[in-house]
Amino acid sequence: MPPEEKSPVETRRPTPSPRPLQVPSLSICPRSRAQCAQSEGQFKRGLFTRILLATIFLCRTFASPDQMKPIRIGKTSLKASPLAYGCWRIAGGWEARKVTAKARETGVKALLAAQEAGYTLFDLADIYCEGVSEELMGLALKQSKALKKSAVIATKCGVRVPESNEPFQYDLSADYIVQSCEKSLQRMGIDCIDIYQLHRPDWLMDPAEVA
Repeated sequence: MPPEEKSPVETRRPTPSPRPLQVPSLSICPRSRAQCAQSEGQFKRGLFTRILLATIFLCRTFASPDQMKPIRIGKTSLKASPLAYGCWRIAGGWEARKVTAKARETGVKALLAAQEAGYTLFDLADIYCEGVSEELMGLALKQSKALKKSAVIATKCGVRVPESNEPFQYDLSADYIVQSCEKSLQRMGIDCIDIYQLHRPDWLMDPAEVA
């Protein structure tokens, strides 16, 4: 008789015992919240300065005289550079109370650099940083006779800045347009605005009154 076959012995690897979970220790920042907030503010101001300096560099590098040769604006007698220099963020932010002296200085330098690069059309609005952008334009005009001679000022009106947490409102009534225009002239220290624009449509306005 053939020898009886033995069933193979099943072997298993021993299950390793679970290792204890190691939780990394959390390091607590030794600085206070005020110090952290101060560092964050310094970082933001430094970032804004670097952005404006980069803008100045790009203006001087890529805006060639041929590209910035003045052209006629529509059917008017005005002539300006084909590219407009937008002044929305030259004050470094949106709220006037947060604009620092350094930000004002940097904003004026950016405007002067834009003029040196061939920009003569400057786009502003009374709502830009609650009027500070127009104030910086006025300072730049005082510092540079060349800018004052060549600048074509285009600004806007029609958006009311809310006094509290209320939403922005559009107002193109005749009284508000005149009031806004006078304030813009005062902020920039000029007696004439070359191009005055309605910033947003006011569906409640009277077209005959505005015209």
